[in-house]
Amino acid sequence: MALALAFTFESTALVLHAIAAPIFFSIISFVYFTKFHFTGPLKTAVMFVGVVVLMDVVVVAMLIERSFDMFRSLTGTWLVFALIFVSTWLTGVLVNRASIPSAMPASITTELIWAEIEAQLFAVLSYVTPKAEARSAGIVYIVRDRKLYIATGADSWKAKHIRLNPRVALNVTIPKRIPFMPWIKIPAATIALHGMARVIAAKDADARVIQALMRGKVEDLELVAQTCVIEVEPTGHFVTYGVGVPLLAMRDPKKARARVPVA
Repeated sequence: MALALAFTFESTALVLHAIAAPIFFSIISFVYFTKFHFTGPLKTAVMFVGVVVLMDVVVVAMLIERSFDMFRSLTGTWLVFALIFVSTWLTGVLVNRASIPSAMPASITTELIWAEIEAQLFAVLSYVTPKAEARSAGIVYIVRDRKLYIATGADSWKAKHIRLNPRVALNVTIPKRIPFMPWIKIPAATIALHGMARVIAAKDADARVIQALMRGKVEDLELVAQTCVIEVEPTGHFVTYGVGVPLLAMRDPKKARARVPVA
């Protein structure tokens, strides 16, 4: 009787495992294909199954059970792998078919772009020298009242050049990642803008801006005295790539690009 109960319990557990695994990965796949979608259904199914197999080999077989007997079970192991593969692939195919009618890029608004800019802190600032030679520098910025503020040395080259020519450009980069798949290299989304800049002495800048830019070092009066603030007011339009679109759409320039007024 005990043997029969044990056999029944084990059989039920295998059936539940075989049912639960594809359902779980169907949900994960649906989230992936609707939110990220950087790889196709077949490649994604292979990667998902590969991760599961690796976890079973390293964690379950080698560390917990210290045996590879689990891989002798057709129902408990290989059938589950196959169901995970099929459920992931099928979810990707169905999501792809459902999204075909909406092939046009998503509506990108000025508010969305400003929200993305405010959520980031790094950008590349471009300017020109008096000899009309292009220069650029990586900077950290903050946003106040739809203007960007950058702290730099009062005697830095970018401050000197911008004092002479206030026309600048900024390129804000937005990192892209796929959760649990850091090995997939994805280009950053970008927001390009141009505008007019002015250099403000730290003592003349808004106290709240200085407080945010100095990040806790505002009490260092000597450092503050050697600092100036570059204020950039965007003009014209933002030019974006990969903002507000699925990752897979970044492969298509027509879907990934947008041009949005700054105000």
